[in-house]
Formats: sequence, C-alpha cells, structure tokens
Amino acid sequence: MEDVSGCIQLLREYNVILCVSCKHAVWPHEIEAHFLGTKHKYAGEAARRIAAISDKWMDCISDAKRLCIPSNPIDYIPQLQRHGDGMRCKLCLPEARSNACNFLSNPAAAMP
Repeated sequence: MEDVSGCIQLLREYNVILCVSCKHAVWPHEIEAHFLGTKHKYAGEAARRIAAISDKWMDCISDAKRLCIPSNPIDYIPQLQRHGDGMRCKLCLPEARSNACNFLSNPAAAMP
C-alpha cells in the first residue's frame, strides 16, 4: 500500500488544504479528483485515502464564500507555487488597496 500521508497539508494560517507536490490549494471536495487527474495519476484507492486525511481537519475552509482574502499584501507562502509572471489589476492603485479587487491574472491579455 502506497504511503500517502505527506501528499496534502493544512495551511493553518488560512485553513486551506495544499497539495504538497504541485503546490496548489485544493478544496476538500476536490481532493480525490485532484489526485486521480492527469498530473498525479494516483489509483482510486490511494486518492480516496488522501481525501480521507482531510476529514480530520474540521476547521479547513470548504467553501469559497468562507475564504477571507487579505486586503493587504501578504508575505510569500513557500508552500504555494510562485507565479513570477502574474499581474495585478491595473485599475486598482496601490494607494487604494482597501478598495482593490485583488484580481490576479496570467497572461496580461486577461487583465482589465
């Protein structure tokens, strides 16, 4: 039986679940599909065991409506993938950060 204990972790500061290998946040109800997908290609039983790990994290955010996006810039989170070519909305000026939309995009063509 494949050891899957280190495949996901809970980022306690934000109560979100992270995929350790691809460094992306994953909703609890999408964990099994995430690990069955073409990037990871885990077998069904292994993907179900990974998803079961998150069952004990009762305080993790399972709905985007509960996710609190900080209004101020935050430090780099090393557990997440860094996108050096991401761009912030040009309509939201830094001095107006409290009213910023926090829209991030990659590529620039999608920017407002």
